[in-house]
Amino acid sequence: IATSGGVVKFRDGEFYILTDTAKFSLNIFTASKGLRSNKIRSITSDQYGNIWVVVQDQGIHVKPQGEDKFWYYSLPLLTLNRSKVIRFFPPDYLLVGTDFGLFVIKTGGNLDPGDDRIYPPLLVRDTVVSISTTDSFALISTPSNIYGWTPDSTWIFNPPLNYGRF
Repeated sequence: IATSGGVVKFRDGEFYILTDTAKFSLNIFTASKGLRSNKIRSITSDQYGNIWVVVQDQGIHVKPQGEDKFWYYSLPLLTLNRSKVIRFFPPDYLLVGTDFGLFVIKTGGNLDPGDDRIYPPLLVRDTVVSISTTDSFALISTPSNIYGWTPDSTWIFNPPLNYGRF
C-alpha cells in the first residue's frame, strides 16, 4: 500500500478476524529501508515479485523480490523524478505517468536501469492522472482524454457516455 508514511506490505499468510480486531503481519518500508522520502505517489509490482514505487519528487524506486530494502532506480531523465503514476505491463514495460505525458520504459526484464529503453510521450502528452492495465492493454487517463496503449500502438479511447463527453 502506498502511503505518505512509506510502503506497507502485508506478508503472505492467513488473515484472522477476531470479533472487532484483525490480526495480520506486515512490513513497513520507509527512508530507513532505502526510500529517498516516505511520500509514495504510486505502487505496482511486476511478474517477478519486485515492487516498484514512485516517491514524490524523488523518482522511481524498486524493492527486488527477496530483499528487504528499496533502492533508487537511477534513470537519465530528470522529468522522471517528478513521476506521478507507475504501472507494470508484461512482459517488461513500466508505464510512467508525469505532468508531461506518458513515458514508457522497456526494462529488458531485469533491474539494471543502464540497459533500459525510454520512450518519451508521443500521443499522451498531457498530465497523466491514472493508469489501469488488463492482460492485453492499458488505459491512461488525462484531464481531457482516455487513451488505450499496447506495446504496438496508442489510441484515443472514446467510451460511450450517458451524458456529454469526457
